Amino acid sequence: MRHIQGPAGVRLQWRHPVLRVSVWDLIPDLPKPYRQAVGSGAEAGRGLAIVELFADRWGGCAIGKGELGSGGKTVWFELVLGT
Repeated sequence: MRHIQGPAGVRLQWRHPVLRVSVWDLIPDLPKPYRQAVGSGAEAGRGLAIVELFADRWGGCAIGKGELGSGGKTVWFELVLGT
């Protein structure tokens, strides 16, 4: 929530055995795979590292401009029960 301006949304979908968490906002830039190491005292920069460490899959897609507004993006990750 720190990096967005304007509306955003979170959606949880449970399709046994997979939990998918999707986050939507108006900023069209997709995240890049995490590469930079952050120090133990850093206050930011760990979010995608945590997703890559714990998620079974993750990704994102841009949303084009249309009837519902100015577009943006959705980023999602999946956690599989029992893995």
